[in-house]
Amino acid sequence: MTPPDWVQGSWTYHGNQTQQELKTVLTSDNIVATLFGDTENLKTFPGKILDGYGYTLSEPTKTATMYEARVTFLGQKDQDLLFYRWTKLDATHVLFYRKAGRSFFEVTLDKD
Repeated sequence: MTPPDWVQGSWTYHGNQTQQELKTVLTSDNIVATLFGDTENLKTFPGKILDGYGYTLSEPTKTATMYEARVTFLGQKDQDLLFYRWTKLDATHVLFYRKAGRSFFEVTLDKD
């Protein structure tokens, strides 16, 4: 996992109060997302076993303006546990998309 330079750093949602705990931090080798009080550390998923399923992490898309990271069940590449996408809007804003199971959301994050 190697997020591109343009997306590395801390990104926070500064919208309404119900979503103020939405933040992602990307480093050269990790992604940590704090979403509504829960923290997801993507570096801990590969090889992890939960409920009898193993998980793997992949980077399906990495371009100059978009970065995606996906946590999937081992051996079932079309069954995502978590899916993240950051799309660069400008130097200080990204469009963040997260899908978990059947639920998803998309918001603009500001660079901290």
